[in-house]
Amino acid sequence: NGARLLAQETVTTIETLTSAANRSVESLGPGSGPVYGTRVHSVFQTEVNALANPNFSTEVSYLNGRIVPRGTAGSVRLDVVEGPFNAPANVYDLKTGNAILTPSRVEQIQFHIPGGSQVPVFKIQP
Repeated sequence: NGARLLAQETVTTIETLTSAANRSVESLGPGSGPVYGTRVHSVFQTEVNALANPNFSTEVSYLNGRIVPRGTAGSVRLDVVEGPFNAPANVYDLKTGNAILTPSRVEQIQFHIPGGSQVPVFKIQP
């Protein structure tokens, strides 16, 4: 069954990215707050890039369905995009501490990426 295989691949990807998040937190040691979260995101980007998975891209910014330079006003910067830039299959959002992935954040992400609400957004939490 193709849907079951896709679901299994997604679970494996979540496990892989969660392991990368765990390594990020372990390398930094304990902490909390937004500055700590930013540091974890930086190490997480390095960890994901070190996986050398050609289907993963880190810290990609989108605005109205197009890739834009980091920091572009109104854009969303995504922690991990799986699949081609112009047709992402999944988006993964790293959350640290008590941070949550809110429905409004998911909506904001989906508004700006190609494929919109058809692209699932998954939370990665160490």
